[in-house]
Amino acid sequence: MTEPPPPQPALWQRIRGRWSALPAWLRWSVKGASAVVAAPVAMVSCYLLLAWGLSSSVVNEEFQDASDGVEIFLWSNGVHVDLVVPRRTDLFDWSAWCPASHVKGRMTGPWVAMGWGNRRIYLEVPEWEDLTLGVALESVFIPGATVMHVSNVWDIQAASRTRRIVLTRKQYRRLVEHIQSGFALQPSGIPERIGEFSYGDHDAFYEGNGKYSAFLTCNEWSASGLRKAGVKVGRWTPLESHLMKHFPAVEESGEGE
Repeated sequence: MTEPPPPQPALWQRIRGRWSALPAWLRWSVKGASAVVAAPVAMVSCYLLLAWGLSSSVVNEEFQDASDGVEIFLWSNGVHVDLVVPRRTDLFDWSAWCPASHVKGRMTGPWVAMGWGNRRIYLEVPEWEDLTLGVALESVFIPGATVMHVSNVWDIQAASRTRRIVLTRKQYRRLVEHIQSGFALQPSGIPERIGEFSYGDHDAFYEGNGKYSAFLTCNEWSASGLRKAGVKVGRWTPLESHLMKHFPAVEESGEGE
């Protein structure tokens, strides 16, 4: 009677056997390469999970739009969120800080869009398709210098990436103070403009205060201003979607007077 063949080792045992047969230097090389790949993936995963959790946990839960106050907007390009405020109110006039002489078109709109962010990205990456891996990695891992980008706006069009908020006078004053703190000021108390650089005829750049990092991003800066003003928003909102998800989309256009 023929004897049955000896049982074959399980697949995992065979793999372990072949792995053990490899030279020690090769096994260490494979382990090292795996760690190099796994570490960034784990860091990004933890970052996104933390951001999702903290952006979903809100502050100022009692906030409601003021019945008679100052209208502002959040304006997103899908990656970055600007704070859009009236150029002139009886509370503050941005004309002295961002005059018509600072823009090529020599015209100012009834609204100004304020954005704070990484200097290299703003000045070297006018379009997102121009973003290189080196600049992206530097902005994430190395705290960098910042700028303020100020754009004149003539009307706010209803769009899926526009959000309307109405602040009380006191809340708007706090938001103005936050925006002002984003500018690096000259001894005269006026923002320091960055030469003639602009994206078009109706915007200008100014030296910024603070350092940009993975934890203090352009969107987190905008959200921080809203928190200080008392607006309901997430505790930490590093990405555009983390900030915008707390506000309903604008249904009708609001125009400056």
